[in-house]
Amino acid sequence: MNERPLKKEIAECIGLWLAEGDNKSINEITFTNNSLYLIKYFHNTLFRLFKPNNIRVYSYSNSKNVETPVRNVSFKRYIDKRATKPYYIWRFASVKLNKEWKQIVKNFLKDSYYQKYILRGFFAGEGSIKYSSHNNRQISISQKQRVSFIEKIFNRLEIKYKFEPYKRKGYIISNREDWDKLAKIKIADLHPQKKDKFWSIYQSYKQYHYDKGFLKKEVISLLNTQKTSKELAHIFNRTQYRIYDILKQLKDEGLIENYRIRSKDYWIKKEENKIIISKIKAKYIKLINLGYKKTSEIAQRSDKSPRSVHKRLYELERLGILYRDSNKEWLISNQNKEVLMI
Repeated sequence: MNERPLKKEIAECIGLWLAEGDNKSINEITFTNNSLYLIKYFHNTLFRLFKPNNIRVYSYSNSKNVETPVRNVSFKRYIDKRATKPYYIWRFASVKLNKEWKQIVKNFLKDSYYQKYILRGFFAGEGSIKYSSHNNRQISISQKQRVSFIEKIFNRLEIKYKFEPYKRKGYIISNREDWDKLAKIKIADLHPQKKDKFWSIYQSYKQYHYDKGFLKKEVISLLNTQKTSKELAHIFNRTQYRIYDILKQLKDEGLIENYRIRSKDYWIKKEENKIIISKIKAKYIKLINLGYKKTSEIAQRSDKSPRSVHKRLYELERLGILYRDSNKEWLISNQNKEVLMI
């Protein structure tokens, strides 16, 4: 469980389980949903985490003609005449792993980094998106009673909400600014259908009309860390061309600078005193630190052509990171900028 991508998946599955699992049981871990994709996602993640050998999946529908959601596990089909669409229960029994899972859940709920992923999972289970004829756009999470960890996450993300227990309406979010914040964490992206609906409705918003100079100030305020024009365009709901015009103005004024990495420009404030380089350039710097100082040596160690390596080394020289001595050996410069690798 040391790999961060798996931890993100675990956090999302914690959200799914808290929304639609049986968290009272001490004998087994279960998850119920009508989405084949989410059942598979939950299965794949927990299987990687625990490697259980007694997983069972059950389907309930008004016919037995139901697709198997997970291969190579025990699968049984049951008739439920009330089911308008098939739903599934994923389950495995283990008191030991149940206890371990609940401890993992507690640890993740305390970790602020993973809270947005837990929220994504919970929304995939209990969330909905509505767009009325009066241009009223609503994001909601169905709940009969308040959920403390959901409210803590909302408060941390500065999301404004109201809670309506009537008919399990639960948490309702309707402000445009809060839609922007939830779009930033891709709140609906875990559930394929909800994802499509969310982005379709979100794109229907008209663009903000900023006062003259406001957008420029907002752009530079976000460049304490590196960002692309595409990322900024998404944040401000503007075209990349419009954002690029602003970035060019800021660069001409000497306030920001850009570094091109794999055909993408990354922009950052000049006062941050940082240089951004690619992984391959970072590898060349590492080789120089290990004592390989000739272009030919670096090329041989990195399995690249001398011409290609020389071009990258020359770019590092222009950035002030390297210099070449009289013996045509590459050395690390004494410069005071932090080097970031992307």
